[in-house]
Amino acid sequence: MTVKIPKILIVEDDRTNQYLIRELLEWKGYDVYTLSSGERFLEVVQSLKPDVILLDLKLPGSEHGGFTLLEQLNQTAISRPSVIIYSACSLPHDIATAKRLGAAHYLIKPVGIDEILRTIHMELLSWELEMTYGKMPVSHLV
Repeated sequence: MTVKIPKILIVEDDRTNQYLIRELLEWKGYDVYTLSSGERFLEVVQSLKPDVILLDLKLPGSEHGGFTLLEQLNQTAISRPSVIIYSACSLPHDIATAKRLGAAHYLIKPVGIDEILRTIHMELLSWELEMTYGKMPVSHLV
């Protein structure tokens, strides 16, 4: 039996943040890929089929910001990975918009790596439970 190694796609323009998160996730055993902008986002998601996307909202080029990428992801027929927003934007409107567009979680920078790891792990566990038992109301998981 082969073990599936979860694929994580980090979409982050800050090279230092990108490097630190990638290194830690790889050390934890994840298969990690990175993008510094949203220009090839859909192409990479379609070919890679990540389990989780860690997405910054403020990316170079306004036409490829995080909200636009979420909208594009919603308009495709590909299977949808879990999206975790990782952003310095902390306005309630930004959080509500991300949730409306399908983000599973919204982490506000600066955020500790433990919280990033815990959130990714929770998403992967949630996906595994859904595949095993079907979609359940959140109240049954508490």
